[in-house]
Amino acid sequence: MHPSSQEENDDYVDPTKLTASIPLLPFDNQVGGHASLFRFSKRAICKPVCSKEKQFYEHLAQQHSPLLPFMCQYLGALNVTYHQQGLPEIHFDKNEPLLNEWKQCNQNKQNRRRQTLSLQEQVLQEVLSPQAIQERLRQVQQWQQEKLLRRQSQRESLPSIPSPPSSLPTMEDRHRRWFDTSHLHDEHTDFLGRSAPTTTLHPRLRQCRLVSTPDFISPHPFDLPRQPSSDLDESDTLFTMEDIPITTSPAALASSPSTQLLAPPSTCSSSSLTRPVPHSDAEWSTRQTPDNPWSLQVYQRDRQRMQQQHHRQDPVKQYIVLEDLTDGLRYPCVLDLKMGVRQYGVDATPAKVKSQSLKSLQSTSHSLGVRVCGMQVYDNVNQQFLFQDKYFGRTLTPDTFQSTLATYLDNGHGCQLAFIPIILDRLYRLADVIKSMDHYRFYTSSLLIIYDGDLDLLPPRKLDLRVIDFAHCMTQQDMVDHGHEFAYPPSHSGPDLGYLLGLRSLVHCFQSLYQLHGGHPDDLAQLAYTHVFDDLSF
Repeated sequence: MHPSSQEENDDYVDPTKLTASIPLLPFDNQVGGHASLFRFSKRAICKPVCSKEKQFYEHLAQQHSPLLPFMCQYLGALNVTYHQQGLPEIHFDKNEPLLNEWKQCNQNKQNRRRQTLSLQEQVLQEVLSPQAIQERLRQVQQWQQEKLLRRQSQRESLPSIPSPPSSLPTMEDRHRRWFDTSHLHDEHTDFLGRSAPTTTLHPRLRQCRLVSTPDFISPHPFDLPRQPSSDLDESDTLFTMEDIPITTSPAALASSPSTQLLAPPSTCSSSSLTRPVPHSDAEWSTRQTPDNPWSLQVYQRDRQRMQQQHHRQDPVKQYIVLEDLTDGLRYPCVLDLKMGVRQYGVDATPAKVKSQSLKSLQSTSHSLGVRVCGMQVYDNVNQQFLFQDKYFGRTLTPDTFQSTLATYLDNGHGCQLAFIPIILDRLYRLADVIKSMDHYRFYTSSLLIIYDGDLDLLPPRKLDLRVIDFAHCMTQQDMVDHGHEFAYPPSHSGPDLGYLLGLRSLVHCFQSLYQLHGGHPDDLAQLAYTHVFDDLSF
């Protein structure tokens, strides 16, 4: 995409002459994760990063390019300043490389007219041009006003209710605790400290209904306390759980009450695939806006954490910039899948190992190598989004996991079969790449599946599938250089079998859904790499 002719003819304008910083806005399609994602531009988002994840992106770009088509495009790193009052910002005096790249982008304009701009150049244009800066400040003002309206709506719909004499919070307690953000900052000022205008409640905001729950509440029987159970010691089998399930025989897995086998296609109940999976404490949440409630929850928790730290100076954190996979989608339908059996890194603490091992055992991670971490789906019939979070994902069994995949592909007019061959093709190809990566481990990483729920889009946007979140991943070189230092090194050689188990389970689920909803098996036989799992032993 080329910039407009007006932008091409404009002389270079130093952004520092217009503003000292660029505020970041929360990303409104975040369905999972523990740290807030922020919108950097129309085509890019940014996320706080540990050095390990940044190094992993850079390593793969140089050493293992076959995986790059399955990853978000990495665009570099930024220094982001957090404020106790207001949104995080990109201060130009702390990001000189960004300004240098912008200057480079504006050079040789005559040559660039005849070339397609790179994604990085498009992103810079969307952030640092005078028009972009003006638009960003307008968006921030609008966001602050909508935030004020949202809080007014929350307080009107959730009156103060005395808590019952119980040690566990009720659902009303959870809602008030989440919605009430007045302790985070002054509700009558915007991010510049100016008085916010008096506004009336927007009717759309009155209809919002959020049911997700914060990390520190255990709403489901499968959730774990923050501290490991005292009846587990270091000799417990869970403590030394392998990267793939210790019990690998089908008979043994089937006999375990918490780890049922994936039901074969012929025995799956089709009736459970046409409706949301019922759950007593977490009904499907619906909103008229595309803002996922998990985005708001994580952002509010991060703001509260910043308030409690009481820094004398505003802290600076490093962020990485990634392409936004929801760019251009009218109704982004997003599914976040936590991949693999092992959900802790090589440097985890004993307490973390115990906690994550139990979560794996008591969810589909142990039996299938994959579990749902978050989801949003657009229902065209009712014209609203459906949301689910990671707590819901932990309650699923292999059967209800498969029915949840069907719900994800249901845009209000039934399971969309046309997407399944595309998904299977990507899964097979990804498995072939992962299978070739000896000694690489993708601990705690996720698989993101995205499509546009807009039925009027012609031609329809092709479904996308990408690997994300590499904070605890390990390269082959890591094992060579630091393997002797790891507290919990990989327990087997070769590729990441736990991850491959998750891919195989997804393949089986989508194959089953395709047949259950009228697809012919021969349609899938022509896909490439269909035998990629044949020589693997799980």
